[in-house]
Amino acid sequence: MLHLHTREVCWDTFLMDKSEGVQLDMKRPVRKNVCFTCDAIWEGSTCGYASFVQMPDGTIRMYYRASDVRIVEAATGVKVVKDGPDFTGVTNAARVSVCLAESKDGKTFTRVPVNKHPFAESCENNIVFRDEAKAIDNFSVFYDENPACPADEKFKALRYSEGKEENFLAYYKSADGIDFTFERILPINGKFDTYNVTFWDKATEQYYLYSRDYHKPDGRTTPRCQVNLVTDIRDIRLSTSKDFITWEQHGPLIYPEGTEDLGLYVNNVHRYYRSDSMFWGMPTRYFDRREDKENFKHLTLPGFERYECLEKLGREASVVNDAVLMISRDGLHFERSNEAFLTAGPENGSNWIYGDAFANYGLVETAPDFEGEANEMSIYAGSGYRTRSLDIVRYTLRLDGFYSWRADDKGGEVLTKPFTFEGDSLSVNFETSARGHLRIILCDEEGNALPDFDSGLVFGNSVARSIAFKGELASLHGRPVRMKILMRDCDLYSFLFT
Repeated sequence: MLHLHTREVCWDTFLMDKSEGVQLDMKRPVRKNVCFTCDAIWEGSTCGYASFVQMPDGTIRMYYRASDVRIVEAATGVKVVKDGPDFTGVTNAARVSVCLAESKDGKTFTRVPVNKHPFAESCENNIVFRDEAKAIDNFSVFYDENPACPADEKFKALRYSEGKEENFLAYYKSADGIDFTFERILPINGKFDTYNVTFWDKATEQYYLYSRDYHKPDGRTTPRCQVNLVTDIRDIRLSTSKDFITWEQHGPLIYPEGTEDLGLYVNNVHRYYRSDSMFWGMPTRYFDRREDKENFKHLTLPGFERYECLEKLGREASVVNDAVLMISRDGLHFERSNEAFLTAGPENGSNWIYGDAFANYGLVETAPDFEGEANEMSIYAGSGYRTRSLDIVRYTLRLDGFYSWRADDKGGEVLTKPFTFEGDSLSVNFETSARGHLRIILCDEEGNALPDFDSGLVFGNSVARSIAFKGELASLHGRPVRMKILMRDCDLYSFLFT
């Protein structure tokens, strides 16, 4: 018997027993503003892999990799003049840093004057981590909310480290999020050459870690030293730990049978902060479009003949990206959208290139732009990768608004599986047209309507509408019930018994 103890988000059909005229509808984020531009001398076009970290005092920190070929090289002091995209990759340790910016509202970010690491003979910068010997490909940061976490490990960072025969995932710790020190190599197998993330999950009291690896088109695991970047398929793998020392490796994420095997980059997996029942992720898909090369005549880039360079540069010039949405109830088995959730957006002469639509890690609840409305959820992605100083762009969704149960004007109905609940109130996150409605009827286990538990027709647009019944919800505690949900031109995003 299901027991509803947390907010139930309408992101899958798990709670549906019967449904007619109601579809699962994926929403798309709304582009809002450029919240940060990587235009300092130590930043540039190959910045990215940002971590958005919510601090206990409400401040939002943004940790990001800063790098560019068109900067003053710290090692030589010689300015590199270059027109067009940067196809050199992030390989020069002298020009890669990890930097810190902060925000009070999640809408605009400013650099934190760390003033610790010299760059181009000056320490006046926001750099928190450098490695003069080896380039930094990725460096993800999270704030550990495990109550048993030692004070000097409240900030944890994962870094990809490359060896001759295999690759490693290095763990760095910090008490303040400014001074990071190497702690150990994590005992996890993988390739790791993209953003690897971890977090403490209070619901299961363990750490989840999502990392990068590859497999062959036939499903065989690819040895670390034998990866073919063109033909092998990028995947996401899960490991869990109770103490961040001993790890259980669960292997690649599992998708429903028949899901297309597509290459996935940054995974961006989280436990959804408003519900203990759901994980979500926003992985970037990898598509090499060299067979459609004629189209690249239209995807022009500044100072660069892209079409003419396709053969020379290969996948560096012919790959394009978008991001999809995936959800899970256990963190291992995921359902993944086929349609793009986020793309590079309208062509502007500096996008639709390998690295665009790389979403950053984190979700921030932000104030609305219009007075009196509900808070929104902000997510962030880079724009202008390799072509100009990278912009970090903010996108928004309504609270719980990744998916909804949606009925059009013809109407529809859902009968849920039986469940038990506690609490004496029910609130819903929903949206209707002026003509539309939502109606909730509580039923017994057989689906028969219970007296005095019919909401009548409800209309409007609220993230927390209280549903009124004549009967007392507390009288149904411990009793198996169902919800019959009738909808017309309506979206239901979530509901919560409290």
